[in-house]
Amino acid sequence: RYLLQAGSYPSAKAADEVKAKLAILGFVAQVQPVTINGKTWNRVRLGPYASASELETTKAAL
Repeated sequence: RYLLQAGSYPSAKAADEVKAKLAILGFVAQVQPVTINGKTWNRVRLGPYASASELETTKAAL
């Protein structure tokens, strides 16, 4: 299972804006909040992909 991280943002709003921009381009992304050293980061991720080559194809399309 492969995931492509498009970015990580301290602001949930910024992460949602990136997710929306990806949706306009035809990509489905999820926002995953994580806490690192007491600070919340919002990861924008695409996938999962079945293979590394599928992930690379998506990466090239971005």
